[in-house]
Amino acid sequence: MTWTSYRLKTIRLINFHNFVDAEIPVRGHLFLVGDNASGKTTVLDAVQWVLSGNQDMEFNAAARLWGKREEGRTLRGAVQRYDAEKGIQNKGRTIAYAAVELETEQEGLLTLGLGAELAHPNAQMDTWGFVYPGPLSEVPLLQSAADSQNAYRPITREELRAALGQEKVHYQISRYRKIIAARLTRGEADFKRLTEFWKISKAYRQMAHGTRDYSQLLRHMLPAPDDEVFREVSKGLTDLASLEDRLEGLHEQIHYLERLAQWMRDIDVQREAIARYQFLSVFKERQNLQTEKTTLTTSLQQVLNNQKELHNLLTRAREDVAAKDAAIQDLRRRDEEGLLERRTALVRDLDLARDSLQDRQKA
Repeated sequence: MTWTSYRLKTIRLINFHNFVDAEIPVRGHLFLVGDNASGKTTVLDAVQWVLSGNQDMEFNAAARLWGKREEGRTLRGAVQRYDAEKGIQNKGRTIAYAAVELETEQEGLLTLGLGAELAHPNAQMDTWGFVYPGPLSEVPLLQSAADSQNAYRPITREELRAALGQEKVHYQISRYRKIIAARLTRGEADFKRLTEFWKISKAYRQMAHGTRDYSQLLRHMLPAPDDEVFREVSKGLTDLASLEDRLEGLHEQIHYLERLAQWMRDIDVQREAIARYQFLSVFKERQNLQTEKTTLTTSLQQVLNNQKELHNLLTRAREDVAAKDAAIQDLRRRDEEGLLERRTALVRDLDLARDSLQDRQKA
């Protein structure tokens, strides 16, 4: 499973406890330094409220565990901006927002936020959430006020939905929780355990700060151990260790199989290359044979043409010889005095005389 890593970048609070409109940048880790009642816990409450979707949310969990209750440490008190000395600051209709900007390597910037509205101090509180796939600066939480006393006012949930779109603003807080549970954890069950852990860890931080007897602190926080449960947990841990060993062995086998599969893929690539080279070799040889065949065919045709021409010449020569023989025979028939034979004898005698003369000259 691929896990998504989230990094907190910016916190925005509007009409939330002692913050009218504040934007808090987070660089690296969230370290809050300030005087008492400066709003450090309020910032943490706001972040937990947004990331938990108000599930398992207690603004003063330590007070509940110790059997105490501090005035104003509720969501209603945060929205009405309750102050222990000044009382309720927002007595009429009021809207509050808390939003966080998260950064992920896979998705970029993601903005989560919750809004709450009180029509009057005794009215039932309406809450809604929004999930915007972009920077916090693109979420319009304020707009110009109609009256001259206030320059800006928080926008209503209807105005927010009109600005961001219906699929990004959820009037039902349970729908908002399902969406962030799917984004931040593996599902609603894991998300439930996560929000419970936040509540307990926050209470522990507040209680541990003021306690001197940690055994009493643990008795308040932890139930009495059960032997059967302890044995089951011990067995579960043993089984888990065994499973981890088996899992490590399986990981090694998977790694070996992955390497083997890679080798097989490399072999297939080489086989394909060899087949391509063989095809190219056969194709080239075929081209050469085709060229050689064309050349031989041309040469054979030339020989046949020459043979035909020689045959024609031989035929004509035979015809000429036959004609000459016929002419000679005709002349012999006409030569009654033997002039032709005498001429032939004279030519022969002349040749002999020339040869004899040449022999005497040489001697």
